[in-house]
Amino acid sequence: HDLGSEILVASTNCVGSGGSVAACGGSAQDDQGHGADVAGIAAAVTDNGAGIAGVAPGANLVVVKALSASGSGSVLDVEAGVVWAVQQGAKVINLSLESAGSQVTLSSGPTLNNAVEYAWNHGAIPVVAAGNSTQSLFGSTGYSGIDAVVVGATGPSNEVAWYSSPLDGAKWGLVAPGGDSRGPDGTASCAGSLSSGCIVSTGWFPNESNAYVDDEGTSMAAPEVSGVLAMLLAQGLSPTAAVQRLMSTVKKISCGTSCAGLLDAAEIGRAHV
Repeated sequence: HDLGSEILVASTNCVGSGGSVAACGGSAQDDQGHGADVAGIAAAVTDNGAGIAGVAPGANLVVVKALSASGSGSVLDVEAGVVWAVQQGAKVINLSLESAGSQVTLSSGPTLNNAVEYAWNHGAIPVVAAGNSTQSLFGSTGYSGIDAVVVGATGPSNEVAWYSSPLDGAKWGLVAPGGDSRGPDGTASCAGSLSSGCIVSTGWFPNESNAYVDDEGTSMAAPEVSGVLAMLLAQGLSPTAAVQRLMSTVKKISCGTSCAGLLDAAEIGRAHV
């Protein structure tokens, strides 16, 4: 399978931890599908004659389950998961979350500001999905002043996807392909048909193996950026230098306030030569 055990180097479950890292433990086995989808985009292996290719196929995955099978959970559980992942040595923290919507519904409580700053201050780069027509998980000031790369989504023609939330004062904001299958009637059609308008990745379904799924959302765009940052860090760049390289090589498109442009992995490669 694209997500072989050799790239899953550490995992835990922080559901119900109440924010206590010590309460995290057990299996991070996906039981909802969102995690497998995001992980495959970031790091699915290549050249194995199966399925898809991830952005950073040589990356290791540190996996935290912080949301229930229904996709709901507490900000405190996510916060504990971020701290745990950083303590295991994770260098990029992908947060494909949103405050409400079809993928994740987080209960009321504190914002994720402290967790993100903890990660950045301990040498890890937080990458945050902007959300799908939802409010920021970082309080009334949005992403202003937060040390995180905030990612919106584009569709097949590099247009900002209809659902992509504003980047809301992001210090480092950009967009990346997230899929946009909206038809003429305004409804989305990502429904397991592996549509060309969607992002195809590894999937989880009960009692199935080697499955694939299509979806759209800023949750799909964020791990593309996370994968690129992982490759930049692997070149020996510091977190600050990696973010600077990322932001200096974006393709300039119209993508709203606080958005520098569109992820351009090819240009990043040319800038390295």
